[in-house]
Amino acid sequence: MDKCFETIGYFEEYMDKRTSKLLGNMFHNEMPPNRELGYRGRKTITITEDIELLKGGKTVVVKATDKKPIEIVTMLHVMSGKVIK
Repeated sequence: MDKCFETIGYFEEYMDKRTSKLLGNMFHNEMPPNRELGYRGRKTITITEDIELLKGGKTVVVKATDKKPIEIVTMLHVMSGKVIK
């Protein structure tokens, strides 16, 4: 299938594995190497330090420590721009 939209970047969703709640997004200008898009590129990571994410146009800090780590599921998606004619 040909591209219908221009790609203006990529965003990675961060979800709490325990509650399945969306914690926020992180934006990337380039596609990270060795990573598939969508569900097939899903990864589970454990964070032990604070990370800043965007959620609803605001910056949120997800707090984690060595004593209280958080398991997170991430998925990478394409940010689409204008329609390519």
